[in-house]
Amino acid sequence: MPRPDLPMRSRVLPWLWATGAVLLVAGSGLATWQWRRSAALAPATAAGTRPAESTPHLLAGHDYYLHVKLIELTERRPDGKAWDSVDGSGPDIKFSLTWRHNVIWNSPEKPDTLIGSWDFLKVDLRQMIVTGGPTDLEGMVNAPLVHCEKGETVELKVWDNDTVGSDDAGSLVLKLDDLRPGENTLTPPLDKQHAIKRVVLALIDRRTPVPELVNMISNR
Repeated sequence: MPRPDLPMRSRVLPWLWATGAVLLVAGSGLATWQWRRSAALAPATAAGTRPAESTPHLLAGHDYYLHVKLIELTERRPDGKAWDSVDGSGPDIKFSLTWRHNVIWNSPEKPDTLIGSWDFLKVDLRQMIVTGGPTDLEGMVNAPLVHCEKGETVELKVWDNDTVGSDDAGSLVLKLDDLRPGENTLTPPLDKQHAIKRVVLALIDRRTPVPELVNMISNR
């Protein structure tokens, strides 16, 4: 004689299997995201020092956003003179990035300061997600893309942007082989050739998930 509970069990079991599969996929996705987040938030590296073998390297064949987060200049120009001899104000910091003999980025100006900083995104992505607004990430990213291959370099040029005659603050050659995913701090040795005291930049894989980009906004 058929058992009366079979129809109910036949409906419940498929639902349980489906729920388990969804939880398994979600858990795997969360674990992958956490692993990639840890790699992206690796500690900083000093200028001219190659990362230790245990630290992650940029992946050849991947595209990375090269985000210059912060530039600090010395108190005076490379020639020892004041940045602005008229009113004694600080430099109006601007920079450019040149890759494969092409200028791929010109920054907005940061006026009257020895430390200029630039956000990774031009708008509040967290607010846009909350309000359901458009999320065209490529249009909001405040950094250029570079393709990582062995031996690739990018030139960072910095200057004091004056209306009449800008003052050169110096330039650095960034070797992608010496950089790591996430934040890198460069402290080049000071000399009479440049007035760059510190540069903080981040290499962010273009494939980085949106939740991780939101986290970067919260941890400037």
